[in-house]
Amino acid sequence: SAISHSHWRDDVVPLPAGAVPLIEQTANADNKFLVTFEAGSAMYSANSAAGRRVRGGWANASTSSWGTNLDTIVARSLIWAAGILVVNSTADGADASAGDGLCSTGGTNSNGDAECTLRAAIQEANAASAVERIVFEMPATESGHSGGIWTIAVGSALPTVTATVRIDAQTQPGWAGNPIVVVDGSATGGGADGFTLDGSNSELRGFVIRDFPDDGVNVDGTGGHTVAGNWIGLAADGSTAAGITDDGIAIRGGSTNNTIGGPLSGDRNVVSANGGEGILDQQGGNVIEGNYFGTDVTGLLDRGNGDEGVDLNNSPSTVIRNNVISGNGGEGMQILGSNGSVITGDFIGVGADGTPPLGNDADGITINFGPTDGLQIGGTSPGEGNVIAHNGDEGVTVFENGSDDNAILGNSIHSNGALGIDHGGAGVSANDANDTDSGPNDGLNFPVIAATTSSTVDFDLDVPAGDYLVEAFRNPSGNDATGNGEGEVSLGFHQINHTGSGSESFTGTYSGILSGGDITMTATECTTGACTAFGSTSEFSVAAVPTAAARNLVMVTADGSTSTNAKVTVLAGLFAGWGWTVTAVDDGAGASALAAAAAANDVMFVSESFVSSAVYAVRGLDIGIVNEAFVAINRL
Repeated sequence: SAISHSHWRDDVVPLPAGAVPLIEQTANADNKFLVTFEAGSAMYSANSAAGRRVRGGWANASTSSWGTNLDTIVARSLIWAAGILVVNSTADGADASAGDGLCSTGGTNSNGDAECTLRAAIQEANAASAVERIVFEMPATESGHSGGIWTIAVGSALPTVTATVRIDAQTQPGWAGNPIVVVDGSATGGGADGFTLDGSNSELRGFVIRDFPDDGVNVDGTGGHTVAGNWIGLAADGSTAAGITDDGIAIRGGSTNNTIGGPLSGDRNVVSANGGEGILDQQGGNVIEGNYFGTDVTGLLDRGNGDEGVDLNNSPSTVIRNNVISGNGGEGMQILGSNGSVITGDFIGVGADGTPPLGNDADGITINFGPTDGLQIGGTSPGEGNVIAHNGDEGVTVFENGSDDNAILGNSIHSNGALGIDHGGAGVSANDANDTDSGPNDGLNFPVIAATTSSTVDFDLDVPAGDYLVEAFRNPSGNDATGNGEGEVSLGFHQINHTGSGSESFTGTYSGILSGGDITMTATECTTGACTAFGSTSEFSVAAVPTAAARNLVMVTADGSTSTNAKVTVLAGLFAGWGWTVTAVDDGAGASALAAAAAANDVMFVSESFVSSAVYAVRGLDIGIVNEAFVAINRL
């Protein structure tokens, strides 16, 4: 119900200018508020609970306790929670008196209420330390409203946010998951960012930020900021390009411990169609999680940024997790001097469901323009692997000498324009004796596959002494044209210890070898004996065609032949058609002959119906035994 200002009494706290019936509580009990209503001759009160979020209604009282004729309800007294400013206008006017605790331009909005604009709210928050939140309650009668979207067209750069404040456009009534408050910078002129967060621990949430001539969001100050739930570079439909001229998001100026995105769908930033990078991080210690860089809001259509999707430029210890980084005009990710950063669970070159090819124009990930050590790209735990596919050049390139100890594990790397992993960017780096060379990722030699079975891979490896984790892959989408594979489906890991005595032979056990595609391998240095921390990863090995081990069936028959009995003949032909080698042994040959036949074969056939005397003789042999119904009568 609307508040009628004509019913305020002298002994009642007045409604602050710019405030409207939208309260977002905190857990501080001092921020409770009380509303007393008058409905006819009755009085009703409603007390909020601490921490209660209130939108479009009053506290936690039910409407039934307010009476039935809500049109007659009049606010008699109201105490507002401290520290909240409410934007109620799409205009761009400045605050009339910054620092007086009131957000007011001195004019009125379309409803005739004291006008509070976004610009005025930021100015007041900067000047008044008590302001904690800026929320939105713009009426549909505002000139910037159309079709459920409120557009704030700013004529110049917005004030830098120096206060610690949460600016939350998701509080605008009508928000249902997608941004409905647009900040349009097309009229600002050169050099204007959309928002600049200085200071520390501010939050920017729920905006469409479009058509600014510099960066969409500039994250500065000492850090601890959160940027979440924004669309940067797209129109309010989530698809039409409305790009920022430079970078979508830029983290600069010593700002660390920032969060860009988050684990929930409502935290996701969509940063696309911008002229520069999707995000440029020049500081480090940040978390970039759950965003779309280079796609539309569905994550399935190409709306690439003009350069890299993600650029880590001297950004150590940053976490890049569960993002879609696809369709961009440069690399999916470019990394320089960002030691110890972790890249897990990202889709780089594919859409949000992991299927449609949305390749970046250059590499999926490139480590370039200066040394970077200790990256983790993927991992050994479920969900840590990245999908790096359909990119124009290499899947992962480690260019620079001195860029070492970069572990590349558990990823799906396939269908890229060049090598899956490339040390130096010049194609396959040949193995060398005793692995004495240097180079990117220590120039680590890759395994050489000697043979496969349905469950094992025999391989040789020539590396310095130490512990290694050898990962096997199958490649149903094919190999690189060089014959060295990529690594589409990880088959698991096998730990070895190498003595450093030149090429040594090993056998690793893996699952799914025969499920389709050639087999490739990589080797990764373990920096702990238990292989819980890792160093450099090699390039992919030469691909090998998997072959199953020969399977042998021996049939115990009455005459040592597979052709004198029709049933035996049919079964022998069936197994032979499956690729088995089939032989026969006479059931009267004696126990030693049966034991020898068992030792030389994989499965023994014994018919209970016509060679029953042999059934008892072979029961204790160490071989799988079946009868004509394929029923195991010993073990398989």
